[in-house]
Amino acid sequence: MLKKIISTKSRLSIFIILVLVLIFAGCKIDLKNEIWLNKDASGRALIQTYIEYMNFDDLLEDETIENTLTQSNVLQSYIDLIESTKGAKLISHKIIDQSDSLNYAATYQVEFKFDNINTLNAILSKTDASAFNYKKKSKTNTLKIFPPKMSIIDEGELKDAMSEYLEFDINYNMILHTPAKIKKSTAKEENRIDDKTVEWNFKIGEDWFSKPVESITVTY
Repeated sequence: MLKKIISTKSRLSIFIILVLVLIFAGCKIDLKNEIWLNKDASGRALIQTYIEYMNFDDLLEDETIENTLTQSNVLQSYIDLIESTKGAKLISHKIIDQSDSLNYAATYQVEFKFDNINTLNAILSKTDASAFNYKKKSKTNTLKIFPPKMSIIDEGELKDAMSEYLEFDINYNMILHTPAKIKKSTAKEENRIDDKTVEWNFKIGEDWFSKPVESITVTY
């Protein structure tokens, strides 16, 4: 049995645990972080989650999952964190219901502004971790990103769930927009959308936890 979610950031993954435990087949989960940086390292960020699962109305005793998908924002803890963090400002949050007769599906979005990288870390990084490290030297800006330290993926809870349901792979997409032309990125696999935009795609499976995921360094 999965342990009770306790901390604020661990509650961010409750929707994943709920879906994995109650419906362990026919489920798709996509996670996304998109960041737009300004010249002074302030900016805005998008947190997005897409959940899709087959309609199991006949097998469920209540409407817990349906209510979660269509009536409340599973990213509510992020909303609360943004509103209580100095230097962060909530821009918007919404739920897009994409269900049909065969599947329940919904996209959840939260967008916010941040005044510096420390504030960005306070929102998007796991507790006591820094997913982003920023340095500026002369005209060169360097941003180091540690994907496993992103709070949208709660390692302990997610790993516990995946150890029980090994067929699950969760897609994680990260997009970075820089204010100047990207000079170099150390990531082995990336999609350079344009001179100032780069994205990375990860499969959050067992390898995510058993093998070290390299940090990404972007200079611009």
